[in-house]
This record gives sequence, C-alpha cells and structure tokens, in this order.
Amino acid sequence: MEAALRDFEMYLKRRYRDSSTPKHYISDLNIFINATGSKAKVPDAITALDVDTFVEQQVTAGLSSTTINRRL
Repeated sequence: MEAALRDFEMYLKRRYRDSSTPKHYISDLNIFINATGSKAKVPDAITALDVDTFVEQQVTAGLSSTTINRRL
C-alpha cells in the first residue's frame, strides 16, 4: 500500500506541477484511509457501506459537497 501511495503522489506531482492539488489529494486519501482503519490495508475489503459511512461522517462534520466529492 505504501508503494502505491508514493506512486500516486508522484503521478499527481507530474500531472499538477504548479498546483496544490497533489497535497490536497494525498491528504484526502489519508483521511479516507484513517476512516476505514485496518480495511485500508486490503483495498478489496472496502465496501460501498464503508464509502457511504465515510460520506456520512463528512456530511456530519459540516463539510461542503465540493470537499466531500473531492475526497471521494
């Protein structure tokens, strides 16, 4: 998983060179990983219910739909 995250971050930095987008996308991904706990170590174990729960947590926290959609 660590290697995949590093590869994704490198890709983002190449694609969005002069932007803060990579920083935000990696932060969003880490927020989702933390929310899903140990399931994040096995991405195939993450279910639609996990995603729905994550979205509900974000809504409850008062985040905008734009932020929630970016995090997805």
